[in-house]
Amino acid sequence: MQTASLKPTELTFVSIMGACLFSKFARQVHGQAIKMCFEDCTSVNNAAITMYSNCGDIDSARLVFNRLQEKDIVSWNAIIASYAQEDSSHEAMLAYLQMQRNEIEPDEFTIGSLLASSDMVEAVEMIQAVVVKKALISKVEVSNALLSAFCKNGETEQASKVFNGMESRNLISWNSMISGFLLNGSPFCALHQFSTLLVQGWRPNHYTLSLVLSVCASISDLRYGKQVHAYLLRFGYFFRTLLGNALIALYSKCGDLTWSLRVFENMTEKDSISWNSIISAYAQHGEGEEAIRWFEAMRYSSEVTPDKATFTAILSACSRSGLVSEGIRLFDLMVNGYGIDPEADHFSCIVDLLGRAGFLDIAAGLMKDRGFGIEPSVWWSLLSSCAAHGHLQLGCIAAEFLIETGKDDPAFYVVLSNLYANAGKWEESAKLRELMKKCGVVKQPGSSWIAS
Repeated sequence: MQTASLKPTELTFVSIMGACLFSKFARQVHGQAIKMCFEDCTSVNNAAITMYSNCGDIDSARLVFNRLQEKDIVSWNAIIASYAQEDSSHEAMLAYLQMQRNEIEPDEFTIGSLLASSDMVEAVEMIQAVVVKKALISKVEVSNALLSAFCKNGETEQASKVFNGMESRNLISWNSMISGFLLNGSPFCALHQFSTLLVQGWRPNHYTLSLVLSVCASISDLRYGKQVHAYLLRFGYFFRTLLGNALIALYSKCGDLTWSLRVFENMTEKDSISWNSIISAYAQHGEGEEAIRWFEAMRYSSEVTPDKATFTAILSACSRSGLVSEGIRLFDLMVNGYGIDPEADHFSCIVDLLGRAGFLDIAAGLMKDRGFGIEPSVWWSLLSSCAAHGHLQLGCIAAEFLIETGKDDPAFYVVLSNLYANAGKWEESAKLRELMKKCGVVKQPGSSWIAS
């Protein structure tokens, strides 16, 4: 356009900024807009705020907003949405209060951003009051955002009240409630909600079905899961990769590895989650060698490349099956072959693998090489291995760290106390039990649940 000597307009910059996702290029575009005398143009500045937010540069977005002389509703929505995108609920709420002081009325986009960033029930209830007062509750998008916010903050009962009070609903409303019940540990309520959806004549989409399959997997309900599987086959949903992945996880968690493999092999399109799911399925069933075979097949397929989750799954498979040499080889492949920096899950798996095999000094050396920032889960793996092999000295080091970071967890005390007792250190074991009493740490009694 510039080569053809055509002058960019306001719309040109708004369009370009909407497509920009890199900070370096964003600054060049914004600089060019200022150079072309669009510095005081509200629409261009609004687009610049959103552009910087999409690039993850919230400071630049705030700077543009603060320098903007004439702010309209779009300007305020843009900065509130930017804070929401960064999970800065406090900043988003402050911007909204400032917006009110400037006598600008919120719309459904303002409310949606505020609710998306709200991390306290009190804030959601305050926004609900505003929604009712401003007569925005009749908008289905606002009600959906409201019930999602309640669910996110653990208030499924209030979310249900919003849902039941909606004048009109769409499929997003139903999906939000099913997802809310799933996330808040009410799987049977989620299944009931899905049944109600079908009874009222709604047609679920692939996202609805993936949620229901996740619910079935969470409670190992194979019978209901098979009914959902039959439903998606009947209505032609099986080609969806998302549903294939959910089915693999369902059958694996219900103990039917044969059907997990059958679903995987019949999928027309596989993504990294598909491969990770089948590797995890074999890992969960203690089939470490088969998990490695599928990992190698993934490596040499042209479809996807192993990622962090893949290596977590395959290292877990090695740990569960005691494949020490393979686990070390794969850990080295992850770091040096794929350039992936090990995270907590990877270290936890490799420490657990070495610890189970009795190579506690090597595991401790690996943690020492990592230096600072060892996560509690890794220390817990080491402590468990020390308890299994009676390594008192190293176990005390691990337990000391865990007790400092998790004083209310009785498991650390119990394992260390048993470690002392097994080593014949009865006095130290008794002292630790006394310390538990003084700190108010109580070991929960064991229980079992037998289902017919």
